[in-house]
Amino acid sequence: MRDTLRRWSADLALGVRLAVAGGRGSAVRLAWITIGIGLGVAALLTAASAGSVLESHEQRTHARSIGAAPDASRPIPGVSPLYSTVVSTEFAGRRFGGEMVFADGPAPPKVPGVEVLPKPGEIVLSPALRDLLDSPEGAPLRPRFPQRVIGIIGEDGLSGPRELHLYVGVERAELHRTTPAYSVGAPAERLYFDPLLSLLVVITLVVLLIPVVVFVAGTARLSASARDRRLAALRLIGADAGQVRRIVAGESLAGALAGLVVGVGFFVGGRELVDSISLFGLSIFGEDVRPSPPLVLLVFLVVPVIAVGTAFIALRRTLIEPLGVSRGVRRAPRRLWWRLLPILAGVALLAGQHRGMASRSRPELVVLGVVLVLVGMPMVLPWLLERCVGRSRGGPLSWQLAMRRMEAHGGASWRIVGGFAALLAGGIALQALLLTSDPIHREMSWKPSTDRDLAWINVADAESARQLAERLRGMQGVQRAVSHSVAYAQQPAHVASPVELTVASCPALRELTPIDACADGDVFAFPDSNGDFADIPAGTEFVLQAAREGTLTWRQPERVRQVARPAVRVPWSGSGLLVTPAAIGPGTPELQHVVAVRLGEHDSLALEAIRNEIGLTRTLSFSARATPASDSERTYTAIRRLVTVASVVTLALAAGGLLVVAFEHVRHRRRQFAVLSATGVPYSTLAWSVLWQNAVPVVLGTGAALVCGLGLAALVLNTTPMPRSYDWEAIGMTGVAAVLAVLLATVMTLPQLRRAMRSEGLRTE
Repeated sequence: MRDTLRRWSADLALGVRLAVAGGRGSAVRLAWITIGIGLGVAALLTAASAGSVLESHEQRTHARSIGAAPDASRPIPGVSPLYSTVVSTEFAGRRFGGEMVFADGPAPPKVPGVEVLPKPGEIVLSPALRDLLDSPEGAPLRPRFPQRVIGIIGEDGLSGPRELHLYVGVERAELHRTTPAYSVGAPAERLYFDPLLSLLVVITLVVLLIPVVVFVAGTARLSASARDRRLAALRLIGADAGQVRRIVAGESLAGALAGLVVGVGFFVGGRELVDSISLFGLSIFGEDVRPSPPLVLLVFLVVPVIAVGTAFIALRRTLIEPLGVSRGVRRAPRRLWWRLLPILAGVALLAGQHRGMASRSRPELVVLGVVLVLVGMPMVLPWLLERCVGRSRGGPLSWQLAMRRMEAHGGASWRIVGGFAALLAGGIALQALLLTSDPIHREMSWKPSTDRDLAWINVADAESARQLAERLRGMQGVQRAVSHSVAYAQQPAHVASPVELTVASCPALRELTPIDACADGDVFAFPDSNGDFADIPAGTEFVLQAAREGTLTWRQPERVRQVARPAVRVPWSGSGLLVTPAAIGPGTPELQHVVAVRLGEHDSLALEAIRNEIGLTRTLSFSARATPASDSERTYTAIRRLVTVASVVTLALAAGGLLVVAFEHVRHRRRQFAVLSATGVPYSTLAWSVLWQNAVPVVLGTGAALVCGLGLAALVLNTTPMPRSYDWEAIGMTGVAAVLAVLLATVMTLPQLRRAMRSEGLRTE
């Protein structure tokens, strides 16, 4: 046993020595394998950090929440009360905000990242918001912040380095209905994932990681022919078949271990650059990118196993003899039936679920079905290439050179393109699921409006609303601005459709809709968008929320005149009543004071000027968005951004793998290129052949991925109660990115191709 272990150790050590010090060819091969596996390891470590990124984001967000803890309003000796309310605004399509604060004493609770809380007329900004205000792009935003800047928010108070956040000091009277807070921060709650969201996250990880694993497996088989010749020389000096396999394992382990070290370096170096990068509005602190230790251990165990396993698979049909390497005169055609088994099994699992996911039936079967389809797709692509290339006859010389080369040695390209195709197919299904599972799209009570030029502003009191409406009427881009109030009514049981009570004086009602005669005490009814009036019998009792404690009862009078629908009503809202103040009777109802704005032609500068006039404490809400963003919606938005960023990174990884394969093809064929050049084949012909050799696998892979992805999306969406919808823009962008990756890989290999065509390549020893 000891002798066996000693022999095995010696064979493995010899394989490592051959990989490290086996000459220039071995060094180049080790470098390519190291870089390729290093890129894959970096991607896997990044994926293993997703949990820490989300957890750190939640912790940072909860740590700065004022008054969020259950006992935050309990007085603490020596701590002054702090009053606050959330404020938000929008600029150039990007929504951001912070807190309005008032410290009622000299010792308010500490807010993370803020040295001194702002007093009325002062403001504290995040570094990104300060830079935006100081830049020419932020000039239209500056009037919105007339306060004096007294500080910058530190990293402890931000969710990301590029976050736009602020704390603005105000007077106590401006903070309505706020309770004092004596502590800041709350325990970070565990993110709630409903069944559909859990399915979404798991499919995301599967879609992003399968191409990386395929890429690592493909990179470990680079320069296989050069290695086979070296192994034949070892057989010549007495090595048996078992020793050859152990030497191959040693060589593969050397590349895998070197790739692990380089991958860790790539990951650490990339993490240092995270602070300065912001993609799609998502910014992350580099220190928050921490891979999970169990997942790191799994990566360090799986990558060497993949490298050694793929090397052994490459030898399964190779007979290494002392006088050479034999692979047979003609390799048997690839068989399709066993390659289709994973796809058929995945389709069967997905088809068997049929709209059961929304009720938590069997989500694990859906995930398993997606995995089987995406794993089976790279297995089918080599068969597809072999059939297409084998039937290609004729054409220009460059085309024939590329086809015959792929017919003989096309596996490396397909392994990389297989990972890319799996990414594209999974991405189509993922984008479809994201698009239809977003709460904005699946909320049945909300109907998107095409009336995007209608907006409204909530104001504290009726007089402020009237003054704001007058100022807005004279601004560029505003067609109409009307102030009115809305009473909150409890819906009577016998009234089928919801009814809204708009309370306003006669002059304001005339601005809302044409009214011939109006006196204080009148009540008017307006129809819904279809022209139908609510069927409300005279004497119907409405229970209104009163301005003080208790309720206020209001009965609809006998005489209600019908008027036209107000122009500021959104198309999807229902019918309602217009009520003058005297018609309410005794008591004061609780009213929401609103300024409705009808905008003219879209002008970004005019829109920002309107927001500046509104001020920081008010929000311009559009009819295309019925309710504020919910926590669930924000979770989906964050996941969509993470998916987009991760897809870009994984696609860049696939492009890098394609480039590595292209370099390896040119290096391995340098003697053939030199011979062709010496016989008079022009440089342009060989360059076109390299382009075809890169483009044909990508084109076929993209086409197969589109078919597979659309079918997979239909099957996955069939397990949910939502209708099918596809993000064609994202699909098109992915296809364009594939074309650009092919062109980039070809252009970058042209200098090496020109060097390979030199006459020095004909020399031999």
